[in-house]
Amino acid sequence: MQRWQGAALAVVLCTGCLDPLVEDEPGYSRYIKPQGTVVPSAYADLQINRKIDLNDGATMPMVALKNGFAAGEAVRYWDFGVGKRSAAPAYGLARCGGDMPMPIEHPVIVDNIPGDTDYSPYRAFQWACVTDKYQNEVVSSLDAFNDAIDLGLVLDPTSQPATTWINQPIVNANVGAGLPSGPKISKAFYRGTELQFYDMQSQEGTFSYSAMPVPTANVYELMKPGSMMPARVIFAQPYRDPANPAARNPAYSPAWLVITVTLKAQADAAALDALIETLKAESDLVTVGMNNALTVKNTMAIASAVATTNRVNRPFLVTEVAP
Repeated sequence: MQRWQGAALAVVLCTGCLDPLVEDEPGYSRYIKPQGTVVPSAYADLQINRKIDLNDGATMPMVALKNGFAAGEAVRYWDFGVGKRSAAPAYGLARCGGDMPMPIEHPVIVDNIPGDTDYSPYRAFQWACVTDKYQNEVVSSLDAFNDAIDLGLVLDPTSQPATTWINQPIVNANVGAGLPSGPKISKAFYRGTELQFYDMQSQEGTFSYSAMPVPTANVYELMKPGSMMPARVIFAQPYRDPANPAARNPAYSPAWLVITVTLKAQADAAALDALIETLKAESDLVTVGMNNALTVKNTMAIASAVATTNRVNRPFLVTEVAP
């Protein structure tokens, strides 16, 4: 009998067969680890550690609070360096069934870090509901997470789009264990390793997400003639809503577009410092037109106001977080 005839006969004989030759669902994952498995530190990997250290925007030994102004009032903020306008995915495990997911003791799962082209400190966050099959396994990578979905340990959260994003900058292991007057370090799993990040949700809350770029407002860095360091930093938007101080300003975002404001020389250093003391709000500097076009208001004091391409992550210290 010819080979192709034998194959054809097998097809005919199997016509009407209903059972698959192999199981539809996989039964094992080499990425998912048993309960209690110790996940190695990402910082023990020299390549990962160096990548984060060079790109996290955080200064050691601790991310210091800085002083600025917004809407004429003094504010304090942290500077985490560059913050892309895109939001990167992050997943948490939770038990569901009530009105709200109940997070379990398991780090957030991410798949990019500072230095990766797709990294963003702004996370399009989704809860993944665990099922009765989940027995506290360790899901320490996106590969493990996908396998957990295939094995029925968790429900696929990506069947629905993310609706919120959270500011969660990843930092180097040598950065201090907490921010002064702010949130503490949290843990995340990245490709089979464990690393740390600051969860700014306790300060800022969550933000609505619709797959569009993270909104930005202007932050103005006032430069003395010939100086490379800002003499003052002024944010275009306050955290609190001016019309409703009990609520967060809908125009606030930790993502800011840097505007360099170059001041003109004055009679002496004291006169220049006195001038800077009068500048506390965006309205003291410029008017903003269509497409963010800037027009200097005080031409006697300001030489230029130029938008850069730098977008930075500078969350405010908030003593009481608005809902």
